[in-house]
Amino acid sequence: VCSSDLVSIDTTDVRQERFRDFWGRTWVQPLAVQGQGSGVIVTEEGHVLTNHHVIQGNPRIRLTMHDGNVYSAKVIGSDPTVDIAVLKIDDKGPFKALKFGDSSTVEVGNAVYAIGSPFGLGTSVTDGKISAKKRPFSDSQVDLLQTSAPINPGNSGGPLVNIRGEIVGINSRIYSTDKQNPGFQGIGFAIPSNAALKTM
Repeated sequence: VCSSDLVSIDTTDVRQERFRDFWGRTWVQPLAVQGQGSGVIVTEEGHVLTNHHVIQGNPRIRLTMHDGNVYSAKVIGSDPTVDIAVLKIDDKGPFKALKFGDSSTVEVGNAVYAIGSPFGLGTSVTDGKISAKKRPFSDSQVDLLQTSAPINPGNSGGPLVNIRGEIVGINSRIYSTDKQNPGFQGIGFAIPSNAALKTM
């Protein structure tokens, strides 16, 4: 896997926050909200695949490449029912794209690697196995792959790749008993590459 296929995503969204003072008066003040995630370049023209929840709310999007180059990007399309979004880098490229693998051929026990930018630290790779297939969730239109490869906040939208460096999933969520400070506990989930490609 070439790290130039991967991007770190930083978003800035402005939300209206309502405040009330001691005398009962209320006012609305804009509040900048920062977000982080990961993505993977999937076309030479600069299309990037990530999660819908990384870019929801139409924030300003900044992509940082492994070499430190920074680009702006716009949302081409998004599907919250699959948690997939497609971005387009504001540059002609060409860019190096990562190839898709066939997620229908993935088997439990296969070695996989989760790639992303956890906690905004920059590109990192963690290894694990496919723990289970076809995990259903009430808020997802597709069943997910379960993996033991560590996925942490900031990894969302990054690729889950096989030993050939092909995308077999898009990292999407983790299981955590701590809802206030979620962290990896050995159970992560990825959108199968076939579903991500079809959505794209």
